Amino acid sequence: MEPFTIVLAFFLVTASGTLTWWLATMDASLRTLQEDLRLDRLSLANDADWLRSTVDELHSGVTALLHANPELASIIDTHRALDNIEASLAGDLLTADPGDAATTLLAAVRDLLSTVDVDGDLDTTRSELDLGTLRLADRLQEVFIEVGLRPSDLGLSDLEARRLGELAYRNGHRSWALACYEEAARIAPGEKTTLRALEHLASEAGDDEARRSWLEAQLKRDPDNPELLRSHANLLVREGDAGAERSVRRLEALGVDTPADRSLLSGLRERAGARGEALEALDKALEEDPENSGYWLRKATLHFEMEEEGEAIKAVDKCLSYDRQNGDAWALQARLLSSNSRELATALKSAVHAVALVAGGTELILLKADLLAAIGKEADAQESLDKS
Repeated sequence: MEPFTIVLAFFLVTASGTLTWWLATMDASLRTLQEDLRLDRLSLANDADWLRSTVDELHSGVTALLHANPELASIIDTHRALDNIEASLAGDLLTADPGDAATTLLAAVRDLLSTVDVDGDLDTTRSELDLGTLRLADRLQEVFIEVGLRPSDLGLSDLEARRLGELAYRNGHRSWALACYEEAARIAPGEKTTLRALEHLASEAGDDEARRSWLEAQLKRDPDNPELLRSHANLLVREGDAGAERSVRRLEALGVDTPADRSLLSGLRERAGARGEALEALDKALEEDPENSGYWLRKATLHFEMEEEGEAIKAVDKCLSYDRQNGDAWALQARLLSSNSRELATALKSAVHAVALVAGGTELILLKADLLAAIGKEADAQESLDKS
């Protein structure tokens, strides 16, 4: 054979052997890879089965939890609705029409209101609400404000409006709370809880005119309610309205007047110039509350104004027996005794007490100096005036 033929044959044999070895190696690798893939698929299938089983268990647990606590479903739905609305607000996709926004929010609002254990009464002991519910309510109110919605846009019942009002109140949204209660009053004008809440809000805001309006609205429906009559009388006294006496007289007629009510009546009669009737009312108050120093001081003042000094002295002594720190009582006693030359020393002691308690004003400072001079202590009198 020629050398070339020999070389070619050798090359072909070598190449054939190498190819055969490579094919055998690749076959083994592919078989190994197939086995690995099969094991991986089996592992993934097992993992998927475990995950499916876990999700099924979680779903079953959540379903049971929602059945046991149906309010949670409403809270979850409300959160979802708010998430969608807030996302729309961020993208300026929300319609400017309040009606469309109200339609979107109404289901979320009613879901939330159906879960809260409140009736909108701000004057009773409030049930505890969890922080999550309050935060959810706060989110709702922030959305309402941002899209320009008012309670009247939501189509709520009077109970729902009151509940929303109480949630707004607890979250510090006072103006929104007031709007909710006003909407509830529009829907059900005579509802006592609504009127009471509106009076409460007016009182906190210091709006006496609105408070009087809501108090009188309550009295139209419950004219013999002692607490309403008492609040109404005290409010009218602050306003200087003579109609306060009518409410106090009503309490007296009902037989539920207290010493404080009689004292109030006494003040009203005194203001009207009927001091005799004022004293009579005070005496009735003192029969039930004889240790009230304030009543004794008022009685002493009335007697003093009526120039009944003996009775005034007795009354002011009673006042001081119950309250030694009553500066006004010491001042009155000093005035009463200063006209009696035999009681100048006692009058001076009373004046000293009154001035020390910053009572009686300039008149008592001058009276103290006069009394010091009257008992021969001119230098002390001058020193007293200089210090003042």
